Amino acid sequence: MRLLDRYAVRRLAGPLWWCLALFLLLYLVIDLFGHLEEFLRLHVPALVIAYYYGAMLPMIFVQVAPFAILMSVLYTVGNLNRHQELIAMRASGVSPWAIMRPLLCAGLLMSGGVLLVNERLMPQASATVHALWDQYLDRAAELAKPESQRVPRSLAVFGDSGHTLIYARVFSPETKTLEDVVILEHGQDLKLRRKISAARAEWTPAGWRFSHCTVIRFDAQGRIFGKAVTYDRKIIPLAQSPDGLVRAERQTQAMSYHEMAAHIQRLGGHGSEATRKLRVELHTKLAFPFASVVVVLFAAPLAVNATRGGTLLGMGLALGAAVAFYGVQAVCVAVGKGGGLPPVLAAWGANLLFGGLGIRLLRRRLG
Repeated sequence: MRLLDRYAVRRLAGPLWWCLALFLLLYLVIDLFGHLEEFLRLHVPALVIAYYYGAMLPMIFVQVAPFAILMSVLYTVGNLNRHQELIAMRASGVSPWAIMRPLLCAGLLMSGGVLLVNERLMPQASATVHALWDQYLDRAAELAKPESQRVPRSLAVFGDSGHTLIYARVFSPETKTLEDVVILEHGQDLKLRRKISAARAEWTPAGWRFSHCTVIRFDAQGRIFGKAVTYDRKIIPLAQSPDGLVRAERQTQAMSYHEMAAHIQRLGGHGSEATRKLRVELHTKLAFPFASVVVVLFAAPLAVNATRGGTLLGMGLALGAAVAFYGVQAVCVAVGKGGGLPPVLAAWGANLLFGGLGIRLLRRRLG
């Protein structure tokens, strides 16, 4: 590493660590005070609260890392420009890309760190956070309400095999019941084999007992095979218990990239409507960590706009661009989940757009 690169990295390292620590602390404090009333009302133990926020740290890091690198780059480049160091570097024959190289490398390292945390720590952290929230807040809050005021909870999950879709308009883990149930069972060839509709299902020691149930079978060509069979009450084998259904709701949020890819492959091509959102989420898991590189690309040239008192303007423009970046990313992901964009473009669209704009700005400001 050249002397100039080491100097730039040292100037960046201090602000970066301070920004990371500050944003993590602010997030924790704001979230804690936002839920303090619920914690006190439901008598959540202090150790559980500490464990909850400890488990949240990887999730918070993934969210705040791009803003931390953004603010540290703005501060570092602004200082270099204010003290005429950028001019001195250019006068010495150093190219703009050589000046920005250590900052871009820092962005790449941050992206690698976010990707590693996203893949290794996020799945377990997400599962722990949601489990604690369900146990100590959601479920406790619902049980504390009069029965007439409880909000119905719907359910739409895939079964353990990946070939069974379970839907219920109302799912109550407390009473272990399902209402307005539809179960679609597919074979290994991913063609519909059986459809079960029932007004209600309740968990018994023998399994799920369905009431006012209709079973329709389909042949290999997808046509109805035989007549629909109706039952007033019937126990039908279903792999998941009520607790298993609760865990299944959280499964995609608690999956790593490779686990989700394997899950989608298990589902195969069946039901583009059912798998489209999963494919968008899969590509987003890979695209989002590179937001750190993208924000460096457009933050560095904007921060150079410090001539004649333009430092605040440059920082303001960079922050505005970062907010716009996250807005465009959210819109692209939402449109992709709705089928308006291919999953890859929905996940990577904001990165490509703002990354390209950042490279163009870098050439214009420093070229």
